[in-house]
Amino acid sequence: MRERPPTLKTDHLLFFIRWNSDFSCWERIPTICCSNASSHHEAAD
Repeated sequence: MRERPPTLKTDHLLFFIRWNSDFSCWERIPTICCSNASSHHEAAD
């Protein structure tokens, strides 16, 4: 019996970056998580 190739699951976490003037630094803000998209472009749609 042949072994199956491993199943790959792709998840994408999309976020945006904004300047936080209170702390004078950049912060990353998650916006959405998408499972099984073929690319980050598809995840954003």
